[in-house]
Amino acid sequence: MEAVGALTLGKSKYFGEMHIYSSVRKPGYVYEFSRQHGNKYRCCSCKKLKKVRCTTIENNAVVAGVKHPEDDRHPDCQRIPEAGIYVCAPVILHLYR
Repeated sequence: MEAVGALTLGKSKYFGEMHIYSSVRKPGYVYEFSRQHGNKYRCCSCKKLKKVRCTTIENNAVVAGVKHPEDDRHPDCQRIPEAGIYVCAPVILHLYR
């Protein structure tokens, strides 16, 4: 079986759980996966193109299945350059009275 890329845990702009998957077939690019339900995550690029492409993620790792996470994509699904992704650190604001 082909190697599976690394996952990074992040938050979407609405603070939902999201995983960033580093592409193995095209280094330097990533896919974003948002939680659909349970341990199923949906490719954000495919979702915008009305294609359902889910990957099972447990314990911050892709569960080996029948298909590689980069297979069966929408033909127009675009990988995102790794430089275009940033993870925001939480900011703690102190309020003084």
